[in-house]
Amino acid sequence: LTFAMKDIEGNYVSGLTHATGVSGDAIMTGDTFKASFSGGHIGALNVTGGPALIPTLHLVGTVGEFGAHIEGAMTDVMTLIDMKPLNYPTKFGIDPKQTGGAASADLMFKVPMLANLPVDDVGISVHAAVKTFAVTLGARTRITNGDVVFDIDNDHLHQVGAVNLADARLNVDWTEDFKTQNAITTRLAVKGTMTEAGRHMLNINLDRYFRGAVPITADITGHRGSLTRADVAVDFTPAKLSVPIVNLEKSPGQAATGHILANFGPGNTLTDGNIHIGGPVLN
Repeated sequence: LTFAMKDIEGNYVSGLTHATGVSGDAIMTGDTFKASFSGGHIGALNVTGGPALIPTLHLVGTVGEFGAHIEGAMTDVMTLIDMKPLNYPTKFGIDPKQTGGAASADLMFKVPMLANLPVDDVGISVHAAVKTFAVTLGARTRITNGDVVFDIDNDHLHQVGAVNLADARLNVDWTEDFKTQNAITTRLAVKGTMTEAGRHMLNINLDRYFRGAVPITADITGHRGSLTRADVAVDFTPAKLSVPIVNLEKSPGQAATGHILANFGPGNTLTDGNIHIGGPVLN
């Protein structure tokens, strides 16, 4: 049996905004249903295509696969995945209204064909590319102009790409473990040049000791998006360092490297840290 579809409404995960205005073509054989979607909407998001497959229809709980390619504003994507039962942004303390960018995403859901299905039994896979990504973290940290890729499944979130922190351009690799029982769920690898404006946005105010932009490599850990600890390697060669109380001074261009261990409290606020600096003219 082959048939065309137009203006179809469908539910893919209970609680999320329905797909509406769906068009496409389908074929049903004795034991299989297949469909190819050519368009539709999920709220303000445009659906430009996607497949559906429900195999072995005679089996109770057979697993259907439903895919969609969506395009739209990142705010609308974040609003969608913040609805119950997912609540992904809320888990990280992110307000969807404080996000920005244009997203192009491929969604895939593996859904056992059963009534009253718990969301944990739905297999979720999302691959999204976001241009001009922006998000506010904590009280004052604003990330902008991101060119990033997200991969999300039931267990993990993985994001890679480049973002701006004030006027600093940083490469970020972020992994979030949704289901671990460990205190550490957030892991960030950050590499780039940290500017004075970037440090101020992170509430790291060391201007009376340290001036200038410096290359960094950082490994940062946290819990559900809140930072707890940072381990940072710094090339202090371009910076001016001055600590009058110990008669220490280094001019820009004099070689020096540094190692910083920093701890963070509520609101990603720096609470304490240790800094070691070494070079031919100081230690």
